[in-house]
Amino acid sequence: MSLQDTVKLIEEDLDEVLVERSVEIHCSMLALLAKKHLFLYGEPGTAKSLLVDEVTRRITPATNFKYLLTKFSVPEEIFGALDLLSLQQSVYRRITKGKLPTADIGFLDEAFKASSAILNSLLKMLNEREFDNPGDDPHIPLITLFAASNEIPTSTELEALADRLHFWIRVSRVRDPSNILKMLTATEREPKHTMSLDQLKQAQAEVEKIVIDDSVYDAMIALADKLRGNEIMVTDRKLRQAMDVVKAEAWYQGSDKALMNHIHPLQHMFWRDPSQIDKVREAVLDLADPIERRVLDLQEDWDKAYTSYVEDLKESDLAEGTRRTMTYELFNKYKECKKDLQRLQREVSNSGQPQHKAIAKFSDRLRKYGPELISQGFGLELDQIDALSSKFNVSEEDE
Repeated sequence: MSLQDTVKLIEEDLDEVLVERSVEIHCSMLALLAKKHLFLYGEPGTAKSLLVDEVTRRITPATNFKYLLTKFSVPEEIFGALDLLSLQQSVYRRITKGKLPTADIGFLDEAFKASSAILNSLLKMLNEREFDNPGDDPHIPLITLFAASNEIPTSTELEALADRLHFWIRVSRVRDPSNILKMLTATEREPKHTMSLDQLKQAQAEVEKIVIDDSVYDAMIALADKLRGNEIMVTDRKLRQAMDVVKAEAWYQGSDKALMNHIHPLQHMFWRDPSQIDKVREAVLDLADPIERRVLDLQEDWDKAYTSYVEDLKESDLAEGTRRTMTYELFNKYKECKKDLQRLQREVSNSGQPQHKAIAKFSDRLRKYGPELISQGFGLELDQIDALSSKFNVSEEDE
């Protein structure tokens, strides 16, 4: 089995444990492969810590360090207590065993609550992978630091830390009702697939050997110009680090050369404020995969319409006729959305490519909404829906 297959099996395993977290999982694996750091942003209760725990459980035997920062946290909690024997000899040395300087993978929850005293050492650890401690080799084994917060940093003091966190992922609550049920009934289990630390290091060495096509360099320059033109800050450091992520994605896809379709993950690297997420995504996908960009636009439009419909149905004084009219309107939108997906797939097929993953994924998700709409709008049981479906003129192709 190839190392790529091992990573993909780990992702599949994680997808079974963590519902609606495919993006977070894939970016976490890319962060490990490219030796980059990752920031998870989301409101409390979105299982950010669980995500990191499950990812790190599958890298064995790696040394992990996990800590929840508060505004009262002191350096000793992260880097180790002072060695009093050394201090008696006027040597300022820390006992780092079991702390972040000795970890392969780290996780700092509420990372942006780090004090200035913690930040000073943390920045060098993230960027240079070094920690100054008399008598110790300054080089540390840190591969990836995962950070999490329900707040976006706003102070200039935290800018340097923010720029050293390469991936920025917004984590949302689970939306699909079937996935909520799956989440509620899930039980803890041992990982089905793991990767040794030696295997990970071998994969990292292979990633470093990936050649980047000239078209990717041109695209990166154009992307940086476009984002900066939209007042989205792209530092030189972040731009350079992004190239390693492109190489990791190419390796993951089994290619020995990084091409334009391997820049997808960059949509999760350049935003700093949630209001910028869509702009960054559009800029990246316009270069990497215009079809996926159009699918995501359709998906966003559908999600807004469906969410609004569900909220309107909650009105206690909603007339029966109004409810049915709303359902007809949304069902027509549902059919148009499916037709748009079919048109996009024909474009893909006519260009000689196989079925597009984004189209297939959204089509599978959309398919369940037809019966649900009829059930919600008309109060029918699922076994009564077939008889009514003909009134909506739902062809086999639409289904």
